[in-house]
Amino acid sequence: MSIRVSIKDAIVTQLLTISGIKIVSERLQMPEDLGAGDFPALMVVMGAETKKDHDVGHLICEMEAIITGYVKDDADPTGALDTLMASVETKMCADRFWAGKAINTIPSNLITDKGTLEPFAIFDFSFRITYVQPYGTP
Repeated sequence: MSIRVSIKDAIVTQLLTISGIKIVSERLQMPEDLGAGDFPALMVVMGAETKKDHDVGHLICEMEAIITGYVKDDADPTGALDTLMASVETKMCADRFWAGKAINTIPSNLITDKGTLEPFAIFDFSFRITYVQPYGTP
């Protein structure tokens, strides 16, 4: 298994520990495609990655993990979204090294729908993860 996939799997496992979370998936969906009992939901996508020469036999890699969060709340979708965003950030920064697989994880970008899709609310939260990879090893 590649380091990239190992980190992604660790992220999914960590996000599943958020209290009340219903789904953590790697498949992007629209909120309308989720059932009423599927909220709150998180989708995990590993985005762009750069690799640079680090030292003899190793590359330094930076990849983006994009966590898309969906909530549905008739009374206060923005409040529910804020709660879920805070939980995601807490969990993503709890082990910035992903059990020794990475050398750092930092929040890098947060985009919300600004409440335009009520009763749904959506965010994309990006994290930059840095790790070292031996040459010739995925």
